[in-house]
Amino acid sequence: MIDLFLSMLISFNEYGDSIGFSKSDIDKLIKKYNVIEELDISDCNERGWIVLWKNEYISTEKFSKHLDIEYEDEHFWLIINNFDDILPNGYETEIEILDGIIEYEPSDYQNHDIGRYYWSDYTEETLKVILNYCINNGIEIQGELMTSENTRLRDGDIYFTFEESSEDTKLSDMIDDEDGLDEVRELLSNAVSSANDVAERDAAYAEVKKRFINAIGPFKYKQYNGKDKLFVRMDIEWYKIEEFLVDKYGELEFVEESYGGLREILDDMEVFKFKQPDYNYIGSTYDKDMLNELTRDELNSH
Repeated sequence: MIDLFLSMLISFNEYGDSIGFSKSDIDKLIKKYNVIEELDISDCNERGWIVLWKNEYISTEKFSKHLDIEYEDEHFWLIINNFDDILPNGYETEIEILDGIIEYEPSDYQNHDIGRYYWSDYTEETLKVILNYCINNGIEIQGELMTSENTRLRDGDIYFTFEESSEDTKLSDMIDDEDGLDEVRELLSNAVSSANDVAERDAAYAEVKKRFINAIGPFKYKQYNGKDKLFVRMDIEWYKIEEFLVDKYGELEFVEESYGGLREILDDMEVFKFKQPDYNYIGSTYDKDMLNELTRDELNSH
């Protein structure tokens, strides 16, 4: 009965009253045979559900339930487990980036000049940690031990006074060249390397996310039936999906075995594709707060 009802509905939408029956006749048929009330998920394929919903014979809630989607914020969201469920072969790197599991090789920033490029980004809190590390770990400059008496924090820098000089010397002016500061310089370089790695990861994520959203749709994580699920907004028009199914099923086929699910349909429509970035050209600049946090962590852990 459902196939006859849907065929009549499609024919009426296409040709109107000229086909010999009216919308009222269709509604009477529905009422007489309880077509909608007794309808089960297996009674029609995906196109049938779309036709029923578009013509307001079933609610958006029922439509969403049968197609395993959710209607929220005036949009339909496809419910999946993770990006691996929708992105095809060739997107392995993008899947790892979006899932936050990609591991970058340590950046080679060990030879960068700390004093020249990074020292001015240190906060007073970080400079205090650097100073305390030098004092507590017996750091020597030209054979002179750094102590609380000959070092002080002033004007955004650490100053050191040699025994035979009345003038203070900035630690930032010595950090890149003094052999006695090799240990400190290495730890500071490690933190710079980590900060740049974080920036690289964040920049890659931002670029991939932007490309995904522009081509496919926004996404979010939320609970669904007690489990964390990935929700991807369906920005594709329903008429395009229906046209695709007409080509697959035929003009008046509604009860043939279902296509396999909306995700599979969108997959065959090649909806889940976007242009992959060239990672060699993704610019990244470390966050100063992150640099300071990682610097303090690096020094405090040694």
